Formats: sequence, structure tokens, C-alpha cells
Amino acid sequence: MTDTYEQNLEHWATWMTATNQATRTINARIGTLTRLSRQANILALTPYEIVEFLAAPHLSQITRSTYYGHISAWLKWLRAMRISLDDPLTMIPAPKRPKAGPRPCSDDDLSRMIATANRRRTRAYILLAAYAGLRVHEVAKIRGDDFTISETNSHRTGMLTITGKGNKTAMIPLHDTLITLTDTMPKIDYWFPSYTRPGDHVSGQQVSMVLTSIIRRANVHGVTPHSLRHWYGSTLVSQGVDIRVVQELMRHDWLTSTQIYTAVPAKMQQEAINRLPAMA
Repeated sequence: MTDTYEQNLEHWATWMTATNQATRTINARIGTLTRLSRQANILALTPYEIVEFLAAPHLSQITRSTYYGHISAWLKWLRAMRISLDDPLTMIPAPKRPKAGPRPCSDDDLSRMIATANRRRTRAYILLAAYAGLRVHEVAKIRGDDFTISETNSHRTGMLTITGKGNKTAMIPLHDTLITLTDTMPKIDYWFPSYTRPGDHVSGQQVSMVLTSIIRRANVHGVTPHSLRHWYGSTLVSQGVDIRVVQELMRHDWLTSTQIYTAVPAKMQQEAINRLPAMA
């Protein structure tokens, strides 16, 4: 008896887990294929069905590109498992992904967000995103024992151990703002326990929703929760930090990824131009 598409999605999720795909990636892919299954047989997709799905007017250019990648991964797995040898994507060019650019919030935006946050948990979300450059799913799972604080000659330093995108673990130094924050938060266990799942932490989506609410209440425009990470990278660059150092602090494999997050201020560009010798 042939497995249903639901059973095959479960098998695919297990396969992705076994090959060390990130949980967020697995959930996103399963979510996309589940939505597609509501309007097409995902075990025997046709080019037109995929095009119709990707052409939905409410989808952004980035989302179309992302969904195309999810469908491609699914079809590749179907072929590897000999469930279906067809590849309808050979007839559909990949959607052009718009060039990403830095979208940092301003210093004033950040100050207004911090001032608007009237709950300790919300304020901690903002500070972790801005002063450690953490993604929302990384903020969500922070534990007190992820921090190592040392004191020498009346000066405290600290390190944060974080497992982020791609299940990669790194240690990054702490800003004094975050060292002070650790004094008010749990020394062990999750900083942000779930309200509904005992023993678990809040979800990244919940962190994002809270930050989005703060952005709205602070009357800040053109800013998303991820703009706090952009502020982190761009501010480091504007303070003269070498781009390779910023790359390490942002935990990027490729320098091109860091460049997406780091706006170079006009003042720095002008200063660079002024260094050219006058030859005429």
C-alpha cells in the first residue's frame, strides 16, 4: 500500500532530522509543502500547479524564492527515495530573489523601543537582539548558564555561548549592557520560559510578535525585529570595527552575508573619498 502524502512528509521530516537539518528549516519546509498539498497532489506535482502556487498575489518576492527552494528540496527527496522521478522544476526558472540590503534601525529608534518596553522580559529581548546581534529564535532559547562572567581588577567581562543558524555553536564577547542584564535574570535554566509548555522556552515567533508590538507602540517606522541585528552589525562598522571581525561576531560563514547587514554611513564614505590624493 502506497504511503499518503502526510506519511511521506513525516518520513521527509525524519530524514532531514537524521541529516542534521536545522529544526527551523524542517518546520518551514513542511509548512510550505503542507500549504501546497491543499491545492495539489504533492506526490505528483505538475509545473502549472507549482507556478499557480508561487504566483499567489499575497506572496512577496523573497517568499516566492524561499518556497521554490522548499519545493525543490521536496522533489529532490522524492527522487532520492524513488517515490517520484519527475522534476517539474526543470520547466520553471527559479524566481529572481531581490538583492538584500542593510535595514538597521537608528539609534533613536532603538532608544525609543527600550524606553517603551515596560516589562523586564521584553526589554531583555531588545537588548539581546541589539547588543549581541541575536536572531529571534536564538533570543527565545537563551539560558542563564549560556553566560560566563569573569571579574578582574573590579572590571567584569563576559562571554555568551550560542547555538544558532545551522546548529553552529559560537562564543561571543558581551557588551557591558548585557553583563548588567545578567544580574537581573536567572543564573540557570531558560530566561524566557514558555507560558503554556512547562520546561520549554518561548518560540522565536513569540519573541518576534512581542518585538513587533513594541516597534508599533514606540511609533517606529520601517523597522522589523531583525533590524536590531542589522543595527548591531552596522553600528560595529560605523565605529571602525574591521569587517572580518564583524563577520565573526555575527557568526556568518561568508563575508557577503555580513555585507547584507552592515550599512556604511555616508560620513565614513566621505572620509574614505577624502583620502584620495589630489592629482590635479
